[in-house]
Amino acid sequence: CGAGKLAHPMARVQTYLHEQQQEKALTTLDIEVSHNSSSVALLLQTVESCGADYILQWCLSDLKYIRDESSASPSLSSSGGVAEE
Repeated sequence: CGAGKLAHPMARVQTYLHEQQQEKALTTLDIEVSHNSSSVALLLQTVESCGADYILQWCLSDLKYIRDESSASPSLSSSGGVAEE
């Protein structure tokens, strides 16, 4: 049974990685992450296993920027307006 026959995408990814088929793993993960953001960590690990260190660092710095921006945005008060500090 090849990895393409496995029903669960994450099982296919694990099989692809075991078989050193990172391109197929990345494609499957790309599709999976578009539907389920909890798979991002495995996507980043797969990028790392491909030796794409620059891309990995770029993704991680972008994620940090997004996280920092979202934590810096003003919170909403119960009245629906922006809370004053």
